[in-house]
Amino acid sequence: MLATKGFDRREALVEFRIQLLGPVELLVDDRPSALPSPQDSLVLAALAWDVGSRVSIETLIERVWDSPPERARNNLHVHIARIRRAFRECPGPTAPSIHTRSHAYTLDTPPHTVDVHRYLDLTARARAHADQSQLREAEAHLQEAEALWRGEPLTGLNSSWAHEAREILAQRRLYAALTRAGIALQLRHHGDAIAELWTLSRQHPTDEHLVEHLALALYSAGRVSDADREVERVRRELRNEMGVDIGARLRHVRQAIANRTSPEELLTALGYTPAADPTVVRRPPGPDDLPPDIDYTGRQSEVRAILAELDRRRKGDLRGPVMVGIDGMAGAGKTAMAVHVAHRLKEHYPDGRLMIDLRGHDRQQAPLSTAHILSELLRRLGKVPKDEDQLVTVWRTVLARRRVLLLLDNAAGPEQVLSLLPGATNSLVIVTSRHRLATIPGLHSHSLDALSEREAVALFRERIRGRAANPSEIARIARLTGCLPLALDIVAARFLTRPSWSIEELTSRLSHGRGILHEIRDGTRAVAAAFELSYQALSESGQRVFRHLGLLVGREFGPHAVAALTGYTPGDVESELEILFYVHLVGEGPSGRFALHDLLREFAQVLARSELAPELSRAARDRLADAYVAVADRADRLAYPHRVRIDVDAAPPVELAGWLNPSEPERWFRTEIENLLALREHLDDNGDRRRSALLSHVLAGFLDADGRHSRSGAAPLRAAVAYWSEQNAPRAEARALLDLSSATARTGHYAESLSAARRALQLAEQHADRDALLEALQRMAITHHETGRHREALPLMRRLIPLRQRHSDLRQRTRAINLLGAIQLHAGELGAALTTFREALNGARSAGDARGMYMALSNIGLIQHKRNFHAEAIASLRQALEISENGGRLDERMVLKVNLADALQKAGDASSALSLYQEALPVFRSLEEQHKESAALIGIGRALTALGRPVEAVPHHRAALDLARSLDAGVEEARALRELGHAEALAGRHEEAAGHLHQSLKVARELKLGFVEVETREVLAELHESRGETDRAAHLRARARALMHQLGAESRPSDVP
Repeated sequence: MLATKGFDRREALVEFRIQLLGPVELLVDDRPSALPSPQDSLVLAALAWDVGSRVSIETLIERVWDSPPERARNNLHVHIARIRRAFRECPGPTAPSIHTRSHAYTLDTPPHTVDVHRYLDLTARARAHADQSQLREAEAHLQEAEALWRGEPLTGLNSSWAHEAREILAQRRLYAALTRAGIALQLRHHGDAIAELWTLSRQHPTDEHLVEHLALALYSAGRVSDADREVERVRRELRNEMGVDIGARLRHVRQAIANRTSPEELLTALGYTPAADPTVVRRPPGPDDLPPDIDYTGRQSEVRAILAELDRRRKGDLRGPVMVGIDGMAGAGKTAMAVHVAHRLKEHYPDGRLMIDLRGHDRQQAPLSTAHILSELLRRLGKVPKDEDQLVTVWRTVLARRRVLLLLDNAAGPEQVLSLLPGATNSLVIVTSRHRLATIPGLHSHSLDALSEREAVALFRERIRGRAANPSEIARIARLTGCLPLALDIVAARFLTRPSWSIEELTSRLSHGRGILHEIRDGTRAVAAAFELSYQALSESGQRVFRHLGLLVGREFGPHAVAALTGYTPGDVESELEILFYVHLVGEGPSGRFALHDLLREFAQVLARSELAPELSRAARDRLADAYVAVADRADRLAYPHRVRIDVDAAPPVELAGWLNPSEPERWFRTEIENLLALREHLDDNGDRRRSALLSHVLAGFLDADGRHSRSGAAPLRAAVAYWSEQNAPRAEARALLDLSSATARTGHYAESLSAARRALQLAEQHADRDALLEALQRMAITHHETGRHREALPLMRRLIPLRQRHSDLRQRTRAINLLGAIQLHAGELGAALTTFREALNGARSAGDARGMYMALSNIGLIQHKRNFHAEAIASLRQALEISENGGRLDERMVLKVNLADALQKAGDASSALSLYQEALPVFRSLEEQHKESAALIGIGRALTALGRPVEAVPHHRAALDLARSLDAGVEEARALRELGHAEALAGRHEEAAGHLHQSLKVARELKLGFVEVETREVLAELHESRGETDRAAHLRARARALMHQLGAESRPSDVP
């Protein structure tokens, strides 16, 4: 269903427009800015249809594809990225944006910049003017609306949803045409109506309302025979096609034509009252007890979404009241928004604007009864019923004949509201409550979260009325108050009453006082008191669950963690959490799990400290830690069965059913990782070293596979090593050292990585720990390989491979063989490497090891690429990428894309290569994989150089060089120097180029990087040749060819990451 958006004519005109009533276009200053593909246009249309509202990914996929492709989500993300790029290219601050939240996208732009919503708003305004007999104004709005049509909506876009959208808009256009025709009949401008109605009647031959208007216009214009033929035509078609006769109104028209009733008499009988002098006709104003509107700040997208729901009734010709609910936690600003929305729409409800506080949450008084509420509302409308038993009937009868805006504020819940809702009426009902209102039939509910930080800052600035304040301190206050409107308002009021305070002193009080909740008070109001009302309304078990939420360490949580804290079953906890969610004491986090607002978390922590004995709190937190360690260990064994591990003897204190799905252990880690890391920090802070060391170990496999070691840090792993050493537990210490080695290599701290692996090897040899010995050898070889010391890695592999053959399973043997091939490849032993990779590929296939397969295929592609077999290299890399898409590690998928980009660029497709490099770079940055980030930067620079843009390439190469040097990554340093020199040479900076190329040669020779040296000599030769130094160029090329021969490569090679 189309969600429409009302808007205020006072809004500033914008230069940016989105057009759907014809071909989909972006317009800036009336200049079209085309999107790259029809699919991009369809995605934009699907978002613009619900501008300002969240559109779920599932809904977008349904709208764009009738039969979604296998990777529909990924394709959708690509289309969204292109649209965002198109938006960014539009000048000025009015360009729209697309926001992502809770698995949904929102197009954020004023609704009137989308022609569909502009059209619907104009037609709705026209109808409102027509209802008030303001016919000239209505006619002008309809003419402006019709001018927006440029052809068939969504021209050329094919999907079931696009077809449905066209049908909806066609009906809306027909309805507008009928409204326009009705106005023309009232004005007695019969000729104005005939031409348009005649065309439409051929498109909708059995629409009786349309034929009625056309017949009346024809008859009134003296074309009696034409009018009679039109009525007979539709009568005949309805009988032949549907077996029904025309309706009563059209029968009346038919009889009047036959009787030659005067047109004036016929028009009046059918309700088309003459309006020869169409002036404003207004009824006496009804009661208006809305409080004054404020200079409303923030929540503009929510206001637009609510206005859209309210406009739908006026634009859809539906019977029944429009009902909108605004619910949210205490202090979310529900009443202020409801009052603001009511003022935006009050002109449409001339018979009264009524607001009543239902006292759903009042410290001193009980909620109002239905009889009290209805008696009061009827009294305000001038009706005093004598029989209380008939209150509901009288109320609905009175509203049936009126257009009233009713604001029911502070409802105790849906039950208090149901009997207050009117029946068949054109009235509007707005309900606010701390309880979720979605269960009320026919009501469109909107749940308010906290403000965004930008909105919170703006609200605070407005409340302190221009008093000088440091912007960064205001932003800090917004964060400290959780961006909750009531908290911001109270803090601002307190600031205003203390003129001697600086903004810094206020911030200090909020940060370091007796607790943030204690500081958010102003003498008459306190956030804690508002929360207390909601808490006291809970059952005893609900209060117990909420108190224990104050002992949680993460931001989002599920019932199993709370069950471990409380001792309840997960099922009972889930029921209590649903009730807490229903009353907005817990909310929903970005992942869809339960979450606490920052101030509610503080409130729960205060309750836990004051109502739970210290020993009970400690026992509850110990149960939580044991549960997480035990389940993480179970998930780790399922996800990474080949890790050498420390035995965890903790039994989970809560049932696992429904928490850990054995078929998706990595998904459990991704869901719980922030809580697990927060728990580890809590254990460290409280001196629980054993649980912290165990948790660090069971997390290490996932953190390594998911590329998160950089964010979690190596300090906990160093602490784990120290703990096991102090405990004289060499097996555990060796495994902790291996975890530390892997983590520090991930973050580019190769010296520490190598040192940890060597120490693990020593412990393994001393204590006959074969599993740790094998892992230590492999870890040391990997570190040497990643730092370009391939010759030092080879002896380690020669020791490792025979041991793997004797003691490891096929998958581990295959991965060791693949590592050997990678080391041989970068050591220049291409023939040996190719043989090794083929052996690894066959082994991976036999073992069903998808990761081993795509790694081997990728490496085979690299050799093909080095030998300039471009087509074969591209085919191998694409096959590897296809295999990796099904569960491969994100960082490894991006590496495959970088390798494919290298091959594509070498084959002459620099444009496609550039796109792949640019896709990989932000992923590497988000994972803080600096080694790979450097390779992606080099790739972008190379592609830009190949596309004739060397000046743009230079900063990318400089950034890559800085990264490589900070990581002591010799391969990347040599490559960055070479590519920087190449770009500088093409940009005409010959002296700088020569210096960087000679530095590249020096690093390559020191590390024995043969392919890098060959390529660098080639670039140097080109530079000398461009300066007329042909002898030096020839000498460099001869040296390059000789080195190529030694390396066993064909034609001119290229090194790869």
